[in-house]
Amino acid sequence: MANGIASADLVIAISKACLLGSFGSAGLVPSHIQVAWIKFKVRYLLRPMP
Repeated sequence: MANGIASADLVIAISKACLLGSFGSAGLVPSHIQVAWIKFKVRYLLRPMP
């Protein structure tokens, strides 16, 4: 999907529910992709593990 059809927040929520989320970044400017990547890292990858 192009132009970030799913927000970073939606992709994070879907992945936390053990489902497959997709963030389409084609057509987005690099700064928007970088902000989304930072959100992914902070909210999902760096979360405490159970």
